[in-house]
Amino acid sequence: MSTRGAYVFEDASNGVSVYRHSDNYASGAAEAIEKAKSMAWQNPRFEADEFAAAFVAANKDGPGGIRLISGDRNGWMDFAHDLEYVYRVTAIDGRLNVVAFHVFYNDTWEMEEIYNGELEGLATCEEHKCTLSS
Repeated sequence: MSTRGAYVFEDASNGVSVYRHSDNYASGAAEAIEKAKSMAWQNPRFEADEFAAAFVAANKDGPGGIRLISGDRNGWMDFAHDLEYVYRVTAIDGRLNVVAFHVFYNDTWEMEEIYNGELEGLATCEEHKCTLSS
């Protein structure tokens, strides 16, 4: 069964959401975000829409699977109620930062923050047992 996820790429003025159908546990998400880096502006430059485009280009390998989510930075909330993870990707001091949430929908969204830190640390998370950094 697929592990569905949404990625929200944010900068000071923009937020772009992308849906990814499978492999969205922390290690798969870290790998997908890492792949996008080779197609995006190099740090410290980070623009949400440009990085979202790089994410799609680097990870889309056929029909479906990855798609843009319309609406604002929280458009994912109306997109699919079977998501399991949401990742908010920003840049802080020129480095990618990821806030990861395990999400549940039961008439309303419930979100449990499971990771907050640099991209490199996300890859070491295990399913729902990430260590929150300070």
